[in-house]
Amino acid sequence: MDQRSLDALEQENAELRRRLDEACRFDPLTGLLSKGFFYEAVSELLRQAPSTSFSIVCFDICRFKLVNDLEGMEQGDRLLCAFADALQAQYPSQGDTFVARLGGDLFAVCVPSRSKDLVERELAAVCAACPPSFNVFAVAGVYRIKDRGLSVGLMCDRAMMALHAVKGSYFGRISEYEPGLRDALVTERMVQDGIEAALDADQIEPFFQPKCDIRTGKIVGAEALVRWRHPERGLVSPAEFVPILERSGFIRALDVRVWEKTVAWMADLAASGIEPVPVSVNVSRADIDGMDVCAVLGEIVARYGIDPALLEVEITESAYVDQHNNIVEASDRLMNSGFTVLMDDFGSGYSSLNMLKDISVNVLKIDMRFLDRTDRRSRDIMESVVHMAHWLGLPVIAEGVETDDQVEFLLDVGCVFAQGYLFYRPMDADSFVAILADGSNVDRRGMGRRLAEGSSTVFDFKDLLHEDVLSDRMLSNILGAVVLYSLEGDTLRVVRCNPAYRHLVGWEMREDQVQEVLDSIHPEDRAVLLDAAKLARQAQDDEGAEAIVRRLNRDGVQWLELHLFHLYASGEADVLYASVADVTRRMEDLEALRMSEHRFELAMKATGLVVFELDVESRTARYSEYTQKAFGLDAPVSNAPEGFIGQGTVDDVSVDDFRAMYEAIYRGEDRASSVVRVHMADGSLAWSRITLMAVKGHAGKASKAVGMVENVTREKEMELTLGLQAGSAHRD
Repeated sequence: MDQRSLDALEQENAELRRRLDEACRFDPLTGLLSKGFFYEAVSELLRQAPSTSFSIVCFDICRFKLVNDLEGMEQGDRLLCAFADALQAQYPSQGDTFVARLGGDLFAVCVPSRSKDLVERELAAVCAACPPSFNVFAVAGVYRIKDRGLSVGLMCDRAMMALHAVKGSYFGRISEYEPGLRDALVTERMVQDGIEAALDADQIEPFFQPKCDIRTGKIVGAEALVRWRHPERGLVSPAEFVPILERSGFIRALDVRVWEKTVAWMADLAASGIEPVPVSVNVSRADIDGMDVCAVLGEIVARYGIDPALLEVEITESAYVDQHNNIVEASDRLMNSGFTVLMDDFGSGYSSLNMLKDISVNVLKIDMRFLDRTDRRSRDIMESVVHMAHWLGLPVIAEGVETDDQVEFLLDVGCVFAQGYLFYRPMDADSFVAILADGSNVDRRGMGRRLAEGSSTVFDFKDLLHEDVLSDRMLSNILGAVVLYSLEGDTLRVVRCNPAYRHLVGWEMREDQVQEVLDSIHPEDRAVLLDAAKLARQAQDDEGAEAIVRRLNRDGVQWLELHLFHLYASGEADVLYASVADVTRRMEDLEALRMSEHRFELAMKATGLVVFELDVESRTARYSEYTQKAFGLDAPVSNAPEGFIGQGTVDDVSVDDFRAMYEAIYRGEDRASSVVRVHMADGSLAWSRITLMAVKGHAGKASKAVGMVENVTREKEMELTLGLQAGSAHRD
């Protein structure tokens, strides 16, 4: 073989080695780093930057297998490539950032450590950057690299453990690795697998805890509680499996089984000649968001021939707060269909009686944890809730009643229904049937009779001030912190105050001491409070005056909101009434929001990005002052897109594309985008990529849209230049 042939063979071998090395380094489908090379690159990065904190983040595309099964492997590959491109754009390859495809729909990045909130925003941006037709939803697991002695493969395993903790979860999209996570995941998997097997083997059954009339001790209803009758462990407490199933969303399957078994039991009871009492079943937020609860329950009671009035629905109070619109709609539909709706755990979370003006329920259920403490405040709260619920025509039942002292208190405040170990523990169906069959200790009229026994629900608010209706402690609890001020010239003094005010401001002076109010107010706010007091004196009507001021105390600054009203003149002074509330948290949150908005505006200036809001119904666009100045716009612009076009913001060459983008959103499309040429306030021309994304409500209709404007002048000019060059070459 001559030398020329040997050289050619050597070159061919070198090319083959290069291709083999490239195949090992990069994923052939997406072009991202391969798993093996990612491990090598991260290992070398950690060695070269020992003082820098890094994180491994693993990403998984939800429902990817469904795309492959329904639309084919080719469409699945397109989705993988689109996600890879979006991931690469979000995490550009740099000396301290690597992006890889580990296999299937599993991706990983190594980046300098960032907060969980930032990763969540980055994940949302990656999903949004994928083509809308894919409707991409992904989750992520984060491992903050602390033990550099681990292999990179094991680091990725830990990130994937965190990912599996959130994958399939009903709540959240991001999870961070923590010690003990593996054991928790194994336990959760065993529990979920066990429940699925238990459903197949018919090991799930309802137990019943009676609800009683405290005055007679008779049963007026019951609550169905889930129990798992394990063949080896016996009865398994719901505390072991319900929280796990709530996180995974599998609670829906379990709840539906309990609903059906409860109704079937009631039908069997009636068929045997025993009249059932109303029985309540629990409905979770996951149930209402994941199915048409009213339709499911309606189908079950119709199939078994049970009156819907006999099936009560307990919805936890926290669900009303977290998913207000969905829950309100479901609650209304259930009541209109004849079911009785109970708000469970009322007052245990964030609710207040003010919430009830927007929500329709039949019964309030209060947990006796209110009285875990023996102090007067907790008892005042429960007394207020019970009295006000009665004024609204709502029966109240207390759960968790265990002592005679609790019963005595409930009777004192007017709560006559209770449920708890003092009366009955949860029991199996046969035991409950025996009690109902005897009938001597059963009142089948239920709690609803309280509505019929009540008089008119209309009352004069002044009636509440009657001494037989409103106790001193109840009045103090309702009014909160109140104080009487004496205003004389520029001097403001405390005349009288209630204990709530003393507690609010931490006042430790004797009751006979006079307090100069302005001395404790921040110097910058003293004029604000004094002006409000003088305004209230001048108004001398129901309007009064308001002020928010800072009060100085030993712990720092306390923000107070005051509503002041003039009562009467007393010699040279005027007596003012003021209700006072601590709004420190609100003001701190507002300041944090203001700073966040400022940082956001600075970020937009630095990146050239612009974000704005579009009200779809009024076609009004709103944006920051920075955006207004940059584009020379009115604030806000109405009748979009014509309002923008009329101001000359959009160049003539892009008017049609600009209109088409807005019309797509108004037609109901989820997303629309266009690259348009715009006139800036300084007279220059620029190319901008505008993207509109609809924000839809529970009815599926978009009332808002979020827009993003990105300056792509450089890219567009390069594109036009290349186009001209190509055209010139073609002509040549």
